[in-house]
Amino acid sequence: MLRVLNYPYAEQDIKVLDRYGNLRGSLHIQQGENTLPITPYGCHLKDSLGNVFFIYAGEGVLEFSDALKHYDFVALEPILVELFLSGQTPLQESIKEWFAVYDLNIAKGREYLLPNGFKEIEHAILKDFTWQ
Repeated sequence: MLRVLNYPYAEQDIKVLDRYGNLRGSLHIQQGENTLPITPYGCHLKDSLGNVFFIYAGEGVLEFSDALKHYDFVALEPILVELFLSGQTPLQESIKEWFAVYDLNIAKGREYLLPNGFKEIEHAILKDFTWQ
């Protein structure tokens, strides 16, 4: 799967690194729009300026500023989000990040950013919702 990233810096080669920092490959990137593969689970990209970033699934051109945060919701249980919404549990960092992505998608008017596990939580929360 591919996604267009709007890269703000000069042309360069970037490294594809796994979660342990091992080199898994390299890509050439230029300033402006670049079509890149979605970052595999556990991997990240690193440019010569030290920026670590991720290419997430989603719709539209991915802005570089939205690729800098590492989102991974695989371990977040949907019930925790539901309990927070009902006031039964405090706000945790992972729930806060999930809502940040949710709000960004609403602001963009499409499924702009779809990190690992995001859709599964959204589906679990909304499946029981019915219009009155």
